[in-house]
Amino acid sequence: MARRRTVHEHLVDPNGIRYPDITVRLSGMKADRVAIVGRVRRALDVAGVHDEETERFVREALRGDYADALTTITRWVNVQ
Repeated sequence: MARRRTVHEHLVDPNGIRYPDITVRLSGMKADRVAIVGRVRRALDVAGVHDEETERFVREALRGDYADALTTITRWVNVQ
């Protein structure tokens, strides 16, 4: 079983993205914050991000409205 990683196991990039090696395609998706957060959550899981770290992302992303979710997502992963 692959070991899960945390944000502390790599450097946050100069743009402040926590996981700059993870890219998530959001273009073409409906403006549904739960759906886009779910897509990013799956990408974090596939990349081996630790479950607690992923749950932290979900809580942060769902705290506000759609615009807040997008802002949070762009701080965590690269977005296309």
